[in-house]
Amino acid sequence: MVSHPPPDLNKILKPLKFEGPQVSSPEEKSAIDGVNAIYYFLVASRLESSGFIEDSQQAFERLGQMDPESSYVQTLLGEAQLGGGKIEEGRARIQKAIELNPKNRKARLLLANLLATQKEFDQARGALKDLEKEFPNDEEIVLYSVLIDIEEKLLERAEARLTLFLKTNIDSALAQFYLGRIYQERGKAKLAVLAYEKALDIRPGFVQAGTYLGFLQEELGDKEGALKTYLWLADETDDVTFHRKIGQLFLEKENSIQALKAFENLERVDSKDLNNRLKIALLLIDQGNPDEAVKKFEEILKESPTSDNVRFYLGALHEDQKNYKNAVKVYQELSSDSDLYVDGLKRRVYLHGKLAQRAEGLAALQEYENRGWTELEFKKSFFEDMGELHGNLLEMTSAKPEEFLEEIERGLKDYPDSERLLYTKGSLLERRGLEAKAEEPMLKILKSNPNHAGALNFVGYIWADQNRNLDQAEKYVRKALKLKPQDPFVMDSLGWVLFRKGKNAEAEKILREALVLQPEEYVIADHLGDVLVKIGRFEEAKKFYELALQAEPSKSADKKKIEVKLQNFNKLVGTGCEFDRETHLPQCIGDRIPASK
Repeated sequence: MVSHPPPDLNKILKPLKFEGPQVSSPEEKSAIDGVNAIYYFLVASRLESSGFIEDSQQAFERLGQMDPESSYVQTLLGEAQLGGGKIEEGRARIQKAIELNPKNRKARLLLANLLATQKEFDQARGALKDLEKEFPNDEEIVLYSVLIDIEEKLLERAEARLTLFLKTNIDSALAQFYLGRIYQERGKAKLAVLAYEKALDIRPGFVQAGTYLGFLQEELGDKEGALKTYLWLADETDDVTFHRKIGQLFLEKENSIQALKAFENLERVDSKDLNNRLKIALLLIDQGNPDEAVKKFEEILKESPTSDNVRFYLGALHEDQKNYKNAVKVYQELSSDSDLYVDGLKRRVYLHGKLAQRAEGLAALQEYENRGWTELEFKKSFFEDMGELHGNLLEMTSAKPEEFLEEIERGLKDYPDSERLLYTKGSLLERRGLEAKAEEPMLKILKSNPNHAGALNFVGYIWADQNRNLDQAEKYVRKALKLKPQDPFVMDSLGWVLFRKGKNAEAEKILREALVLQPEEYVIADHLGDVLVKIGRFEEAKKFYELALQAEPSKSADKKKIEVKLQNFNKLVGTGCEFDRETHLPQCIGDRIPASK
């Protein structure tokens, strides 16, 4: 923004001079004084709007000194003081203007409006009644009277008066607007919308009517109409209210691109709104622009370093980008008395595991345990968290099975039926290649909760992978899919069961659907490759094995199995063979792990 120097008051506050014969009559002098008064008033108003408050006050004082006995000058001064929030001073000026000239229409209207604003309705009505006698059917006077009726909730009288007025003043935008307000107050919402729209037709730039219209359209559920109105209002005013409304409505329409534009406009107008900047960062993530989102989060934290919500978002974003070291650092900066600190500790345990930092992970886990979350009401949840975190940490940092099961067993001793602990135990055993032991805790879950989708899917998959209990496996997995429709991991399990049962066409169809939903899951691509090998579409199968490798298998053993298949792939063509379960050489079907965890 360009900085302007303060004005030279000695130059701009000189009265205007007129060339010609010497002023002789009082009328001529009064006319010249009137022009000078307008000039001073405009100068004072411009100074005030430009931020030169003290200078504007001097200009207003000069205006008052020029002709203190002028009703017109006193009216200008009073109006300026009212506009500046100096109510008592303004009222005194207006009253003086009326004393100097009892016929001063503008001053009398200002006083009537001020009286109504200050809830002095009887006095306001008296002032307006006298004006109506002198100026019958005057629009301003009629509408001031109607406004008093609206303020006093005399809505039927106000509506009757406006309806009568509009018969001879149909093009009064203000009358249509106030009629809309009355309709809205009386619950006639559709008529109110029509009145506001009529006011806008008469006066296309009528922002106040547009504001009432937009709010009412939104209230009535006409989101498209409200959006159209708010877009126009934002263009007319560049006001934060309308940019915010536009952003929210586009979010409801799931149009994140337009929502982002609206919130960016809001940021341009009000850069201090941190909640808005947070929305921008989240939308940037939604639109696949994580680098810009990180910058936005970091900008917010510079201005609001105690915002742990923002810090947690930033940590999660670093996690998504696999910047695990940065994520740990951000989580460590969470305030120790924050509600999010414990969640940050949990994330740190997991990330230390990903980084193979066993000692750091155990230290974070110990800190979690020392937080005192062992009170009775939290005890079960505490053991479940501890078991899951401890087990995952040690599993990721290559501990022996007995070691990573120790904490889980500690929790199961007190809570033998905890579904979370049993599920964690089964998952970790399976990931360590102990499928026979993994089945037991999952079946125990299903005994008490036959609708546990995760356990149904797990057991069904394990049975299919071991090529046994296939009918029951299919029932389990189909039940899991009913409980979790369109879950790509459960769909993968069903595809694998169908493949084991020789239903290759069905298996191919559902595996393709699963891969669309979860394109980065290497297990699904690997399964689809095996199905295609089985039905002899070798070149297509090869593409899916390559895709599985590109998806970066989470275990080196799985990666090796896929690489072996591709190395020996040419041996399959024209032989009718499949991949051997153990060696992955061309003989039969290959080994698997479940896609779902």
